[in-house]
Amino acid sequence: MPASARALRDALITCTGADVAVVIADLYGRPDRRGAICISIGSAGMAPLRITEHDGKRQEETLTDMITCTAGIIFGQRGRGAPVVVLREVSYEASDAGVAAMLHHAPAHEGSGPDRRVQRTNGTHLPSKPPAARTSPAA
Repeated sequence: MPASARALRDALITCTGADVAVVIADLYGRPDRRGAICISIGSAGMAPLRITEHDGKRQEETLTDMITCTAGIIFGQRGRGAPVVVLREVSYEASDAGVAAMLHHAPAHEGSGPDRRVQRTNGTHLPSKPPAARTSPAA
């Protein structure tokens, strides 16, 4: 049975009492280059997208993918490293939208409840309200 980010998060909160976010990573090989990169295939507790602005330019960043790339340096490829990586002091918006919210063709049934923080608009995902900044707890 595949791991569920939400189930892992719920179990970690139950066992530790810590309010954590969970991101599940996998490797993705691009046809136009050698090697593989890490991408997020599941998330719970954090919005997968982050909006930044610089010099008046607005950019959507795939935050959960950036987190998996950072963790990938530690956990390695093909199961040669640590199976779990803990990153602390990461600022994020709390959300249970999941990584499906950042897909161009997000399934309509996913994240339609009150916990959804990202809405689909003309093929672009925009926050439905200003993000509440959050920082992962330091242990």
